[in-house]
Amino acid sequence: MKKFLIVFILCLAVIFCACDNQIESIVFNNMSDMRTNYFYGEAQGVFAELSSGVREEQFFYDGVSANKVDCAVLSVGFVVPNNKSSLKASVDINGKKNEVILYHSPYEDLFMADLGRKVDDDSQIKLTVGDFVVVLENKSSSWKVGYIQAIEIGAKNLQTELERLFFNGKLNAEGYLKIVYEREFNVVYWYFSIIDRSGKRYSLLIDVETGKVVESEK
Repeated sequence: MKKFLIVFILCLAVIFCACDNQIESIVFNNMSDMRTNYFYGEAQGVFAELSSGVREEQFFYDGVSANKVDCAVLSVGFVVPNNKSSLKASVDINGKKNEVILYHSPYEDLFMADLGRKVDDDSQIKLTVGDFVVVLENKSSSWKVGYIQAIEIGAKNLQTELERLFFNGKLNAEGYLKIVYEREFNVVYWYFSIIDRSGKRYSLLIDVETGKVVESEK
C-alpha cells in the first residue's frame, strides 16, 4: 500500500510537470511581442532605452499571434519636456550608423522608433540626438530573471486562464513580454500579458531580480 501511494504521487507529479511544460511551450509559440534584452543610457538631460526581440509584423490585439519580424524599439525622453512631433537621430551599433526618425508617442512623453532588427547582447550602442550623445549599456545581462524565465513565471501565474483559453487544439490568445522601467524609482520589471480573442487582457509585473509577481491584473 505504501509503495502504491509513492508511485501514485510520483505519477501525479510527472503529469502536473508535463502540463506546466506544455502550457509554457504553447505560450512561447503564441508570443506576439517578445523582448529579449534591454539597453539604457542617459546624459545631459536626455535618457534612452532600447529593447530588442521579435514582434508581430502588423499589430492587431485580437488574440491571434501572426507572422513575426525582428524588432529593436528605441525610446528617447527628455528631463525638460519636448513638444516636437518628431526628432532626427543617429544610432551607432557596433560602428555602423543609421539615421532614424523618432516619433512622439501618443501614450507617453517619449520619442520612439523601431530599428527593425535584433540587437545582440554584447552590442556597443551610441545615440546622437542633436547635440546630445547617449551611450546605451546592456542592463538585462545582469538580471537574475531572463526573458525565458519571465515567460515561464507568467505562464505559471496565469495557468488557470491559459487552460480556459486552450480549446480546439490551440491557445485562443496571444502573449506579450515587454520591459517597464520606472525611472523615478530606478526599478525595472518584465511586463507579461495575455490577450484573448475578445480583447480581454491578463497581465503581470515581474521583478527582474527576484522573479516575484509584484502586480497582477486578471
